[in-house]
Amino acid sequence: MPQNFLFEIVEKKRSSPLFRARRNLGPAFRKEAKKARKSRKFAASLETSRSIGLIAEIKRASPSRGILCRDFDPVRLATIYEKAGARAISVLTEPNYFLGNLGHLAAVRKAVSLPLLRKDFLLEPWEVWESRAYGADAVLLIAALLNNRTLTYCLCECEEADMDALVEVHTGEELERVLSLGFAPRRIIGINNRNLESFETTLETTLRLMPRVPKGTPIVSESGISTPEDVRSLDEAGVRAVLVGAALVLSGDPGKTIRYLFGKVGKIEERGA
Repeated sequence: MPQNFLFEIVEKKRSSPLFRARRNLGPAFRKEAKKARKSRKFAASLETSRSIGLIAEIKRASPSRGILCRDFDPVRLATIYEKAGARAISVLTEPNYFLGNLGHLAAVRKAVSLPLLRKDFLLEPWEVWESRAYGADAVLLIAALLNNRTLTYCLCECEEADMDALVEVHTGEELERVLSLGFAPRRIIGINNRNLESFETTLETTLRLMPRVPKGTPIVSESGISTPEDVRSLDEAGVRAVLVGAALVLSGDPGKTIRYLFGKVGKIEERGA
């Protein structure tokens, strides 16, 4: 999405009465989250094999493509993803442009045993606790939306909440800013291949920024991954996992599509087969 559209999403969220009301529930979310069962380790799940892993995304719509799936069933998708060998699941919860909600996250939590990433446009630290209360094991933190102080605060809240953080960058400047904050073991760098000005995607973004990431820091490549060649190229470069959403939801047969995408990097480990 163009960068001005990214900030349109944010402004719409900030001005929402529901967002302001939920902010007041921050202490309640913290209390509920602290009663939750032990977190499933999102970052650790990406290290279970030497080969590249899959974070399979549950999304009903996108700003660029509209509704992706009219008979959308997040639990069904999650079950298929788990059986097909995904290492983790991303659940989009943004309501206005992606038609997601936190109920999807809670329902998926009950249906599968994989670690869950809440993918949304988080703006304030209390949303980390909200995410944990609804079943997330990790959250997406978009560097373009958060200043250093807020990002640092969110990362600290993740540690206290026993959660991992996927910190998303689009440019070298964002990457340098994020790395300057220091990186703990449970923080992951997500490189988004989408240009926020043109909306185009290219894997060259990941390949160009990867060498600047300290060795040992897990890297996830996001957006524009739709062919076996894409997956193989990123695997050979040392990417830990890819986040794939639209290619799976639109395919009509997500399990078959996962096997197709990962066929060139070795058989993905299916569950219950």
